[in-house]
Amino acid sequence: GSNALFHAWFDGVVWQREIVDDLRSTISEAVLAIDGAGRIHIADIDQGRASIRSSTPGGTWQVTQLPLPPEVSELSIALDRHGQPYVVAGYDEYKEKQEFFLVREDTTGWKVEAVATATATGGPLAAAGGASIR
Repeated sequence: GSNALFHAWFDGVVWQREIVDDLRSTISEAVLAIDGAGRIHIADIDQGRASIRSSTPGGTWQVTQLPLPPEVSELSIALDRHGQPYVVAGYDEYKEKQEFFLVREDTTGWKVEAVATATATGGPLAAAGGASIR
């Protein structure tokens, strides 16, 4: 097998596969969402830095580093009704104090805001999409 991040899809006849990242470095986490137009959005953590990658199947992947604090270790992605991605990121449940951030893109670029701070209690991190992101 190959050491890479792949995207696979069924084109109606056969399964197609493309390399999203050849993993010259190590991606520790990746989450995926597909909007109503078929555009794929993958948020990932690579050596402590978070990025988002977007493309249509077989298209050119556009990669943007997200303005998150270093060493975030958990990600979740959701799309609003327009297909706009929102990424929620935080530190793993083993840290004494957990911080959570919401990252979204507006007309001037990607913005990050702290959305919660809590004492570590464990449990999954999730964003829910649709009419509003929560």
